[in-house]
Amino acid sequence: MKLRISTRLVILTRRKVYKIPVDLRGWLQGINEAQAWKRYKHTGTLAPLLWSLGGLVCMERVQPLGYVSRSSVAYVKSLVPALDVKNCDLHNVENWGYHCGRVVLLDYGLDERVSKMY
Repeated sequence: MKLRISTRLVILTRRKVYKIPVDLRGWLQGINEAQAWKRYKHTGTLAPLLWSLGGLVCMERVQPLGYVSRSSVAYVKSLVPALDVKNCDLHNVENWGYHCGRVVLLDYGLDERVSKMY
């Protein structure tokens, strides 16, 4: 098991990832991820969200990615317009992974409102 912390405490188990908000930004990111998953899961570009409760999120753990291309970032932004914000971290390779042979975004809770809180 691994732990990470920023606006959310992220607990990585062998098969699942739990994102627990530690501040308002983290809470809003969890809500945004649930909404994005509901609206854009059909695109196949988002890591699977298993369940959410308010800002608390549980996702399926996916394989890490070693490199993220500009075209992957641009593609996801074109499919999920809420992620097309100036102050985003979509170019951070830690926010990407592989799921079922596809490149997927792991952290998709940032939107324009939350990005302005940083």
